[in-house]
Amino acid sequence: MKTLIIGATGQLGSRLVQKRNEFITQNEIKAFVRPSSDYKKLNCQPSELVFGDLTDKQSLIDACAGIDTVIATATLVFPRVKDCFELDERAGYQNLIEACELCGVKQIIFISIAVPMTTHFTRHSKTYELKKWCEELLISSSVSHTIIRCPLFMDDYFALIGSEIPLAGEKLATVNRSKGITKLLRSFVRRSIEKYGLAWIPGNAHKRQAFIAVEDIAKYCIRVTQKPEFYNRVLTIGGPEDLSWHDVCEVYSELLARKVRPVTLPAPVLFLLSKLTRPFSTVLANQLSILWIIASKECVREAYWDQTLPMVEMLTAKHYLAHKFQRAKVSK
Repeated sequence: MKTLIIGATGQLGSRLVQKRNEFITQNEIKAFVRPSSDYKKLNCQPSELVFGDLTDKQSLIDACAGIDTVIATATLVFPRVKDCFELDERAGYQNLIEACELCGVKQIIFISIAVPMTTHFTRHSKTYELKKWCEELLISSSVSHTIIRCPLFMDDYFALIGSEIPLAGEKLATVNRSKGITKLLRSFVRRSIEKYGLAWIPGNAHKRQAFIAVEDIAKYCIRVTQKPEFYNRVLTIGGPEDLSWHDVCEVYSELLARKVRPVTLPAPVLFLLSKLTRPFSTVLANQLSILWIIASKECVREAYWDQTLPMVEMLTAKHYLAHKFQRAKVSK
């Protein structure tokens, strides 16, 4: 049985490559990577790499030949060049699904977003619009699908609020791909928790999210790979607990032995900023719109959790940050 990982140099894709020995017995894992990407950081054997690009349909057809399951983790948050959302994501995923149909792939596992993709959200966020579009295209295809809708990644959002701790040991962290004005803005807050005890929070600090670690999303991907009972299913997962941003600040306070306070960025302000920046930077506008959605909507376990999912042992925010904190100290 053969599995192809799309987006293998991303944060989740690279974790799946690292865990390739945990897939079912005799499952051969291939990593689909661009020749210009940081694929050397994956520590793969040449036989485990397949070179190509989502925009190159023939490379996808070649990669999917003989493949049983495709795990599609690629998400465009920081494009390679300006305004290539449509090319890299819409056209790219259409190419991928058509290649899977042509090559007889049995299952596509697609990583999506847990917050309901209503028109209220999708018309303002390119990421949400394209996630919804990809889901609909996949469901209408002839390939069996397993769509996994995820809440906020601890690895990303605990860093974005002003901390370098979640990035410890991460060679391919998503937030480190920021460029231009988004990179400049991140430089102002990147260690504000550690330096000043300030966390930059989207919306009300008491709104809750079912934060989940990338490590645990990878576990779920492995559990549903080549399992017919999860074919043609939309599954929503969540972390082990519903936490408010205030709770996250308390975890940081205990870890750092100093008070960490939330600095709230109101949802209307984030929405206005996303509208104002759109003419100048679609990338920044999209990121601000995502923060506006997070500030507007809770994503909690009791509302979305799929009880039919296989059980995995998951990391709490406290254990996740404690582990990362220790790695950060060792790396120094």
